Amino acid sequence: MELSIIAEKAGDGEIKVIKGAGKTGLLGALCLFLLLGSFRPLTASAAGETVAANDARIRYLGRWDITDGVASGYFESGLELAFTGTSIAVDFAAKSGYLYQIDGGAYTDLTSAKGIQILAQGLGNGEHTLKLYARFEGACPRIAGYRLDDGAQLKTPAEKPTVEFIGDSITVGWVGRDYPRHNQFGSSYALLAGEKLGWNATTVAFGGITLVPGSGSPDSGGMPARYLRLGEYSAGEAAEKSWDTARYTPDTVVINLGTNDSAADADFETAYVAFLEQLRGYYPEARLAAMTPFGGKYREAIRKAVHTRSEAGDTAVEFVDTTGWIGAGDTTDGVHLTVQAQQRAADRLAAALVPDADGESSVSGNSSVSAVPAPVTTAPPAASSGFDAGFWGPVLGAAGGGVLLIGGVIVLLAVMSRRSSVKEETNDDQHG
Repeated sequence: MELSIIAEKAGDGEIKVIKGAGKTGLLGALCLFLLLGSFRPLTASAAGETVAANDARIRYLGRWDITDGVASGYFESGLELAFTGTSIAVDFAAKSGYLYQIDGGAYTDLTSAKGIQILAQGLGNGEHTLKLYARFEGACPRIAGYRLDDGAQLKTPAEKPTVEFIGDSITVGWVGRDYPRHNQFGSSYALLAGEKLGWNATTVAFGGITLVPGSGSPDSGGMPARYLRLGEYSAGEAAEKSWDTARYTPDTVVINLGTNDSAADADFETAYVAFLEQLRGYYPEARLAAMTPFGGKYREAIRKAVHTRSEAGDTAVEFVDTTGWIGAGDTTDGVHLTVQAQQRAADRLAAALVPDADGESSVSGNSSVSAVPAPVTTAPPAASSGFDAGFWGPVLGAAGGGVLLIGGVIVLLAVMSRRSSVKEETNDDQHG
């Protein structure tokens, strides 16, 4: 038996059922009314308040360059943005790879094309926080602005301690060639330790880099020289911008260099002392923490370098010995840490950085802290050219919910139609 229910919308907005009868028809009319109601547009971020990329209330973390209204992030830079309303979208000026988090939740790994990308919608009333990071070296998110709900406000995020990690591919979050899903800053002990401590973490790190110039690949200039450049190494980078260290001052600087070096211990020690002096010149008040590479390389050279600086009167430099943090089975290739080992290193480092008043760690090294998850497959789709994601994204989302409701109505009506017969009355103006 075929059952048809057709409705039309009168000029005054009232929905009138013009086809269908019996109890099933009445039930269908009710379901149809609910169905049409479910298609009302959700908040469209792209049509709301526009926030410029250079708004002073946005807290940019690490190395950003804002030119011609576009904010470009280098290394593993980040940002925090506090806002009211129920949704937020980012207007990307170019293809961008990034991690983002809403209200302290799990990070999502996403790469978006140029255009507007909705990152959250349907949030509750009140104030919310967006946190966003470059996902990996070279990802370079480029942001033209942000979109909020109509009437929503941008707020200034709460202050947090800042920590900058200086390192190589391990610090960037490279796990291994066979683990592309995990090769991202979300896997790095640096971000994990920062999140555990409630600090904002960034990096000046690049795969293959060394402390002593000459042996790194592809960047053979060494970290002391790279530190004065805006961004990562790129082939033919003669025009690469320099970086003014006064533009961003971290509270703590953690150094993890030496894995890629091949210099003699004495030369490495000399270079390390010079780099500590260099950093102290940039950041007179910052805490400097010198880690030994996880494999134990140059341990004594680093310890002696820290001792030399301490003897010279630097009271805010410390030695972080990572011996025993990583075991024989904790790497994917003999050098790079597994995801689980990165997490354990983060736990141990957090404990080393924040001891309690008795000298014992206030952060348990055995604490079970979930790592930032691997890329999430349910991330919102990237906006494409000619498609206004700010408006159509919410509308299509609502339509998707309506389709599910249609399915439920059809099943319900099919069941009931087996128990009752429906007489249909035909109207000349109807079309079936």
